[in-house]
Amino acid sequence: MKNHAYARKRRQLQFLVKKLTRVLQQDHGKNEAGQLILKIKKLTAILKHVLQGFQLKKILAPAAFAFGAILPGQMTAQQFATPIENPFGLESSSVNYNFTALVDIDNDGDSDMFINELYGNIFYYQNTGTASVPEFAAPVPNPFDISTAAFEGVNILTFADLDADGDFDLYMGSYNEGDYSSSIHFFENTGTPENPQFGPAQANIFDIAPQVDFLDPNFVDLDNDGDLDLLTSAYLYYEEIAGFTYYENIGTASAPQFAAGQSNPFGLSSMSTYAFSEFADLDNDGDLDLLASNINGYGFAPGSFSYYENTGSATEPQFATPEENPFDLNFIDKTYILHQFADLDADGDLDILGQSYEIDTETTAFVYFENITSVSTKDLELDFALQLAPNPTNDIIHIQTDEVLQSVVLMDLQGRILKTFEQINSVSIKDFPVGMYYLKMTNVDGKYIVKKIQKH
Repeated sequence: MKNHAYARKRRQLQFLVKKLTRVLQQDHGKNEAGQLILKIKKLTAILKHVLQGFQLKKILAPAAFAFGAILPGQMTAQQFATPIENPFGLESSSVNYNFTALVDIDNDGDSDMFINELYGNIFYYQNTGTASVPEFAAPVPNPFDISTAAFEGVNILTFADLDADGDFDLYMGSYNEGDYSSSIHFFENTGTPENPQFGPAQANIFDIAPQVDFLDPNFVDLDNDGDLDLLTSAYLYYEEIAGFTYYENIGTASAPQFAAGQSNPFGLSSMSTYAFSEFADLDNDGDLDLLASNINGYGFAPGSFSYYENTGSATEPQFATPEENPFDLNFIDKTYILHQFADLDADGDLDILGQSYEIDTETTAFVYFENITSVSTKDLELDFALQLAPNPTNDIIHIQTDEVLQSVVLMDLQGRILKTFEQINSVSIKDFPVGMYYLKMTNVDGKYIVKKIQKH
């Protein structure tokens, strides 16, 4: 669509919003208002691909109370239940600062868990339950030939398939208290998606070695170009400042190459607290938002969550000023909660599981926040008919529905966005590894369905 056509539709949207405001003020009746809202929603679905979130919000603001569901960031506000300690057969650990990673490491369709101690071992908790009813086995130290004996400091782990060979490799942001060096270590998975096996640690394979005291790596596709970029959150202890650094992947999905780091990009800013970050689409608008957990007052004050809404787009992110403890989340007097997102009950939304520590009692616990957002996948399937075929597939999946779709998003089993598709009648997953995924399809009314798909 030409630029002048978009400009015309923008003017149409502004006109309809003004007209809706007048209709509501003059009480012309629900029918006319309903027709206007439908037209506004359709125009919003089109313009969302060319306007940033804050631009749409500004246009829609005069009548936001009438159609808040289509405002970016308010489409499906999340709500989390009161946290439960030590669910799914988990037990407290005697060591604090246990960093958590959720990943389907054995390719059986559910989320397994790894934690690593502040100065020591990595533990593996296999999910021996199901995707909807998890149950974690007793922890196994240093599984799959993973060795961390040489590490003397703070180590934060994450998993990603940066070489596109169909299995998850292990990456660890490390700070060595022996020589005060920082690096991202790489443990290559030389096994298979079902039977992982990890090689020895390789340091600084991407030539990234920031001098920081905490280094939290997040591999996410922030520009929606089909490969994983890197965004780190880090803390400098003696300078008492934390911040974000973005390394764009200018290579490919199978051969990554990272550009020089950009400090505090996309509207992000430095902080005075430790912050550990996770990305997810928390407002159902097709782009990645950021939720950070903060350790306040050197751990002598209760921690907090900070929510950075992406008011930009899937290709050009822009993060708003952080909101503290959103979505009914709170730290319940915990010093910290080192959190991860995953759909642990297979209901189509993202829950939170993490390790917590309480400094007053010197106790740790696993903490689970169930996502209880009222509109669930099961509810929507009753009036939102949709079929996917073929499934499983090794390439194209056709989407069959009478609905007008606004977005189609591919996610992994932890809810991380892998790609937002521009073509929404059929999508190709041929460039992604073998395994299970979620496909999230949202219509112009903001309703969505999440379907599990399989690449073979």
